[in-house]
Amino acid sequence: MQIIKCNVLKTKASVIEKNIYKDHLKLSQEQKDIIIGNLLGDGYLEKHGTSHRFYFCQSGEKMFYVEYIYNIFEPWCSSIPSFSFSRYKEYNTYTKAAFFRTATNRSFNFFGEQFYCLDEKSNRKKRIPKKISRWLSARALAFWFMDDGAKNENGYILNTQNFCLKEQEILCDALGRNFKFEVNIHRDRQNYRLYITSKSRDLFTRKIEPYILEGFRYKLHI
Repeated sequence: MQIIKCNVLKTKASVIEKNIYKDHLKLSQEQKDIIIGNLLGDGYLEKHGTSHRFYFCQSGEKMFYVEYIYNIFEPWCSSIPSFSFSRYKEYNTYTKAAFFRTATNRSFNFFGEQFYCLDEKSNRKKRIPKKISRWLSARALAFWFMDDGAKNENGYILNTQNFCLKEQEILCDALGRNFKFEVNIHRDRQNYRLYITSKSRDLFTRKIEPYILEGFRYKLHI
């Protein structure tokens, strides 16, 4: 089998050549962990036709994070990260975001099928897969935490407010099953979020610290 070394998505290659290149792409375990971690947080997959693509976006001050993730997914991308600006008319201010998209590829379909469903209005809605414990590694947990976690005085918080109570219970079970963490579900106004108790704080830190980027170490109890 011919090994394609360069990313032809960024060249003037023909559509056929680009499709051949994409057909040879395979997700590494690191890339799978990053996708899972980000889908548990704020990340998402865009669906186009019968395939998906990975979309990664962060606030402008976290460009270092976007660049880090982009470098890992660069073979899947046809362009470099971009910026977008949103205006808040009430305050006449702007916010800056950095983002990139991969090419659409059927390799992402498994994650799209597991993490998305249709709501009562036939809109795509993110969900927690019932079998998430099978795929939740320490590295995936670290990317989830960098995306949507925080520390408090005694333990850690995972901001899972977008998921229903049943899904929170699935996540609790996965964290306990895979890592032996003590996890509680706390009410946050009308929603819920997960709390890693003080008893599991140090174990949680040890599990994720090897994968935490320097710019996120302020979130850790160290």
